[in-house]
Amino acid sequence: MMTKTAQARINHMIGRWVIIATVVAGLWVAAPRAQPVFRGSEIFPPEEFAARRAKVMAQIGDAVAIVLGATEPPGEMPFRQNSQFFYLTGVVEPRAVAVIDGRTKQTTVFLQPSDARRDGSMFGPALAPGAETAKAIGVDVVLPREAFTKGITALAADRRVFFTPFAAEVLGSQSQGDPTRLWRANKQDPWDGRDSREGAFIEKLKAAAPQAEIKDLDPIVNALRAVKSAREIALLREATRIAGDGIIAAMRHTRAGLHEYELQAEAEYVFKKAGALGAAYFALVATGENTYYTHYHRNTAVLKAGDLVQFDYAPDYKYYQSDVTRVFPVTGTFTPRQRELYEIYLKLYQALMTSIAVHKTPSEVIATAVVKMDAIMASYHFTDDRIKAAAAKMVEDFRARKEARALGHNVGLEVHDVGGLQAPTFEPGRVFTIEPQLRVEQEHLGIRLEDMILITETGYENLSQSVPIEVADIEKVMGSATIAPPVITAPKGSASVEQTVPGAQAGPTLVESFEGMGAGFSGPQGEFFGNNPSDNSLAVGPDHVVQIVNSRTDIFTKKGKKFPTGGKADSRRISVRSASPVSPGPRRPCSNHRHRLPPNGRRPGKPPIAHASRGASVRRSRMDRTRCATRSARAAIRSARTIATSSCARSSPTIRVQRSGPTATTYRPARATIASRRPSSRRSTPALRIARRC
Repeated sequence: MMTKTAQARINHMIGRWVIIATVVAGLWVAAPRAQPVFRGSEIFPPEEFAARRAKVMAQIGDAVAIVLGATEPPGEMPFRQNSQFFYLTGVVEPRAVAVIDGRTKQTTVFLQPSDARRDGSMFGPALAPGAETAKAIGVDVVLPREAFTKGITALAADRRVFFTPFAAEVLGSQSQGDPTRLWRANKQDPWDGRDSREGAFIEKLKAAAPQAEIKDLDPIVNALRAVKSAREIALLREATRIAGDGIIAAMRHTRAGLHEYELQAEAEYVFKKAGALGAAYFALVATGENTYYTHYHRNTAVLKAGDLVQFDYAPDYKYYQSDVTRVFPVTGTFTPRQRELYEIYLKLYQALMTSIAVHKTPSEVIATAVVKMDAIMASYHFTDDRIKAAAAKMVEDFRARKEARALGHNVGLEVHDVGGLQAPTFEPGRVFTIEPQLRVEQEHLGIRLEDMILITETGYENLSQSVPIEVADIEKVMGSATIAPPVITAPKGSASVEQTVPGAQAGPTLVESFEGMGAGFSGPQGEFFGNNPSDNSLAVGPDHVVQIVNSRTDIFTKKGKKFPTGGKADSRRISVRSASPVSPGPRRPCSNHRHRLPPNGRRPGKPPIAHASRGASVRRSRMDRTRCATRSARAAIRSARTIATSSCARSSPTIRVQRSGPTATTYRPARATIASRRPSSRRSTPALRIARRC
């Protein structure tokens, strides 16, 4: 006879094996995307960079342009090339140098020599000097870096004019003004005095070529960067899509009691999952009075019911950035006053956006928008004088902008990208944001939305239009709108019921339980925790009702009683309930099927078991099922890669409700983490488990 302690230990071991299999599968699928360091050839073809260099050659004439690549990062961090060097070469190697010759129309790249230990044992193959690398990156010659000194000496003897960037290099999560201000402050600091790497290079260039004229290359390259190519626009569109997905994830996880940084974490998960190297800028997650500040980024405040959240965050995706901001209520539903504040701001905001037109100046766009804003203010029904005054001030601020040079800032390789409009009017290929702010000064509150605008041949395209912005859409995403539940039944005695529910994978889950169902909740990453510690499943009776709903109550219900949990809502509503009995289908046997005891206690090919020995036989059967589950768990570990890969390939999750006599039922609406059939002490007692989608 197996004691309860022994049975608990076996269940615990099975649960551990299941977890190990799940982790192995997750690592196998996610690891290649965790820290992507894309090379230029994986982002654009060589001809994209060659076309940019050709435009530089056309503008520098007989001169030579020299651009330094970034150095190795000071620590265990992924390497990211600086913006100017990447834009012109696409080379993602440390300490590279590019020489673009306007006279010969040739480009020479200098790289560090190959290192057998670094390339063969530590980091993997790197680009090295040679004809093969030159062909791969689309330049004329690739030489060892030590040959750069000889090349500069020859160019100096020829009395050539040199162009080189004067501004400090820009790496990830920066814009050109940021390092420029930093190094200027360092140089002016009497206890520092350091110059930027570019400043130091210019001094060395002057020493090597004292007779040469040295000019700033930045204005030429910045003007090119201001007008985006079709390939750049495609990357900006994808970066914006990822930013929107991150914002939606934050919306779905928002509830009172969380910290601002917890919403940031939800978006960062989405960014990394989509292949971003990192963030385009620090997360601007503000709630309550913190919304007053335009660049608040401490992100330590606690979300409170009755407050709004201002969420401004975007990824650094294949060297291109985005910049999107949305505002939403902590509770998931706008209060009447929040709705009034948000709706009047949104109407004024949309008046500005819809006034944007190709070949128009920023001042002309603003003048058109002010006319629309006046009409909105005259027709809007205000109930709050403070909101009305704040909206009126916003309109007057626009009215005062008679000589506007922009509506927002450019976005490209940097979130505050370089180049300006490069023309008096909005012309095709320009990508910028609009982000006007409305402030309620008496309450230290602010509200600010932001969208990515692309100027096209016929007008403009809002690249971030898919991110919810209307009140109804925001509330629907956050779970306030009701959606009719698709019902999945688990007939008594049936082998299984299987059905795909589109959209069921979106967001984490909240479960309402009835009639003795145990407590459980979904964690911060959407994983489910139930009342069975061995595998975090939730045991329910055969006739119990289980619902995954879009309520924002964050509670479990059991016969009218409420149990607070850490659960969160899903954007879908799913019900699982027992149906009327049907004829039993074929059982799904485990590897130990021949030892299973049928309901009448009779083994196949054996005489009926006497009543006196039936108890011992039942206990023996339970031991057999335990061995069966153990072998199933081991088999799950061996097949983890296959199952994880196939589950991630599905466009929508499959929901299974499996019944097989006294063994457990597994309900799985999302990620196919590996699970064994777990024996249960309750006869015909299903179990429920929920996990996040791959």
